[in-house]
Amino acid sequence: MLNKTKNLLLAAAAVTALSVSVSVALGADPAVSTLNGKISAGYGTSGPNDVYGGSGSIDVSLGGSWGAQADAYVGGIRGFGILGGAGHVFWRDPSIALLGIYGSDQHFNVLGGIDVTKVGAEGEYYFNDAWTARTIVGWEGGDVKDRIFDRTDVVYYPSDNWSITAGHRYSLGINAGILGTEYQLSNTNVSLSLQGRLGEFHTSGVFAGITLYLGDSGKPLAQRARQDDPVDSMSDDVNAAGGSGEDNCNDVGLTSGIQRFRRNPCAT
Repeated sequence: MLNKTKNLLLAAAAVTALSVSVSVALGADPAVSTLNGKISAGYGTSGPNDVYGGSGSIDVSLGGSWGAQADAYVGGIRGFGILGGAGHVFWRDPSIALLGIYGSDQHFNVLGGIDVTKVGAEGEYYFNDAWTARTIVGWEGGDVKDRIFDRTDVVYYPSDNWSITAGHRYSLGINAGILGTEYQLSNTNVSLSLQGRLGEFHTSGVFAGITLYLGDSGKPLAQRARQDDPVDSMSDDVNAAGGSGEDNCNDVGLTSGIQRFRRNPCAT
């Protein structure tokens, strides 16, 4: 895993360095408009299980076209707690694209503690004011099987304060498609969101949330997405852990056959 992670980070760094050179030449706007953050809370289902949690993010400018974000997550699923943290370092031109590196760790308080670690590259491309493509792709491991993960979306903004998202998730060995929407209430920093998930291994479900944005008062949702905080993916990671499943040898997800979340679950 270390070699694969190293290659991912080197590739991301090379592409980011090239992009920074281009942005300097073009005189791009800063990667982060101002110190900002957000606080979110939500509740939903993943398979037959309840999923609930809250998260917070803070974004800072590192100067010019560079920015950084720190994320924290606390929640629960099936009666046990989850804690997580993540970090992003990125280059961004708000009129063109974002490129950066991403890392996270989530601790599931079950069986003495199970950690899921992810490292990868993230990117966004802004086709025009209404359309965005974004992805985080890399390698996951820790107390789970080493493998690739991805979180890929296409986002459409029918208006400045309303987004519609369609995407794909591959986490903990589970594929899922999502369709979601977020609406920021007029003249406020508050948004409401709803996401539906169609996933393998009994991980389909619905998740509703509310977010308070901290920063420029009344800034449109579409501008926040490109000038402030990159997406926080940890709640999606938790949703992949909620299926019921029947075969303890699939080595995917957190299920009623919890042993499959460990390495070599069928070893004797």
